[in-house]
Amino acid sequence: MTESRVKFTLVIIWLISFLVSGFGLWNERVYSILVGVLIVICLQISAFSYVRISRIVRRHQLQIHAQQQAVQSSDAVNNLNITRLKRSAMNTFVFYIVLTVCYFPLYVLSIRYGTSDKDWQTEWTFVYSLVFSNSSINPFLYCWRLRELRAAVLKTAKQMLCKQTEEN
Repeated sequence: MTESRVKFTLVIIWLISFLVSGFGLWNERVYSILVGVLIVICLQISAFSYVRISRIVRRHQLQIHAQQQAVQSSDAVNNLNITRLKRSAMNTFVFYIVLTVCYFPLYVLSIRYGTSDKDWQTEWTFVYSLVFSNSSINPFLYCWRLRELRAAVLKTAKQMLCKQTEEN
């Protein structure tokens, strides 16, 4: 990924967001369908990216293993790197699945709302709550899946509790 590609991608995302938000002012049903389609595109891009990352990690693992076999040494550092890569890929997968579970109902409801005359007020409330709950779930996921972060959180919590105990 180059800086120019990142800039190009950001400009495209901003333009699409601007155009889609304009549809929200013009026709709410068209806007809803567009949002549903964009959510599906984003989920597909995420799935493609995850699969590609997994394949790259697997290929690197096989290359490292082949090199180790050629040299006849089992270097602990390389084994540690492979373990970290596997864990990182698994963490990415877990975060992606939770994101998908939280956003998929929004996609379904957006498409249903755009193609139906029913008032979906209760369903929208549930779907928005589920989407926003993703932001609440993420800190717990990160603490659960990332050992270093979990240790830092526990250390900070202990320091805060010790200070409160000393003050009382």
